[in-house]
Formats: sequence, structure tokens, C-alpha cells
Amino acid sequence: MEHALKVAQHFEYGTDEHMIALLHDVIEDEQATESALRATYPARIVDTVVELTRVYEETYAEYIERLVSDEAIAVKIADVEENLARSSKYHSLHKRYHRALMALLVKRQIADRLERTHVRF
Repeated sequence: MEHALKVAQHFEYGTDEHMIALLHDVIEDEQATESALRATYPARIVDTVVELTRVYEETYAEYIERLVSDEAIAVKIADVEENLARSSKYHSLHKRYHRALMALLVKRQIADRLERTHVRF
């Protein structure tokens, strides 16, 4: 829970991103179910939490590639930044987190440019 609170601190209190950050690991780490979340939280929040939940069969690179919503990318960037902050550069996951952060920042930059040029998919 401490990690989720740190990730949530990257966002303004009460925003969708703040709530998503608080919940981003609950399906994966806390065994909460999607249906239980849907009974409690708005669909847009749960949809993004589900998007942020890594599927067992996915590689980490596949998981990062699958993230597409602005909210999921923003929360995952904050999540990875927190993971990097608490891991030594010699930790086995440090390189993976660094590669993920670079991929997510590029995704966000591309999305921002497309939005500025009014390109919609």
C-alpha cells in the first residue's frame, strides 16, 4: 500500500489519475477482482486499472506496449519512477524499469504531438 500512496502523490488529489494510482496494483497484488472493483468504482477508473494489470502470460515489454490510454501511461510512468527510486542501479530490475520508462515517455510524447496536430484514431 505504501507504494501505491507514493505513486498517487504524483497526481492531484481527487483526480481520476490519483484514484487509479491508488488502485493500480490491487488486482495483481491484492487479489481484488475486476467485478468487485466495478461494484465500487466508476467504469473509467476500473477500465484503466484493468489496463494496468499485467496478464500472467505477457512479457513485461508486451505489457508496456499494450498500455494506450493517457491515464494508464501517466500512472505507469509514476509507478516506474517510484520503482526506479527505490531500486539500486545494480538491482536486476533496474534496467527493465529504465527501458519501460523510456518507452512510456516516447508514447506520451507521440500522443501529445498527435493531439496538438488534431490527429484522432
